[in-house]
Amino acid sequence: MHRPDDAAPGRTAEFLGPRLLAVNLMSTENGGGSVQIVPSGAVCGVGPGFPPFPCNGSFQPGTPVQLTAFAAPDSVFVGWGGACTGTGTCIVPMTQHQVVTAEFLGPRLLGVTVNSVSGGSGSVGDGVPSLAP
Repeated sequence: MHRPDDAAPGRTAEFLGPRLLAVNLMSTENGGGSVQIVPSGAVCGVGPGFPPFPCNGSFQPGTPVQLTAFAAPDSVFVGWGGACTGTGTCIVPMTQHQVVTAEFLGPRLLGVTVNSVSGGSGSVGDGVPSLAP
């Protein structure tokens, strides 16, 4: 039987615990969207009317974690921050604890002002074809 006190002096063993991933979702001007985390399969979302909830995961050291952002139909994915950059799919190597931010921007409003100059007249349309007979 081998007991710990019988171990050779100067020898140690190191065991790494899980690495934590925190994904923070940001909604700018009512932006909405979600982030899918693989291999856990978790999906986290944010949108107008509901605040983002903590989106965390625990992974074995060295596990590559894939994050994919999906903007809501009226929003755009602005990009990643923290351990990810850019706007495409992100792979985070879980060699240490990591924090990632995903930002979604809400719909843009367009204001149009029409002025008549020197008695001119005309119309402004939105470019969408009319279905009127």
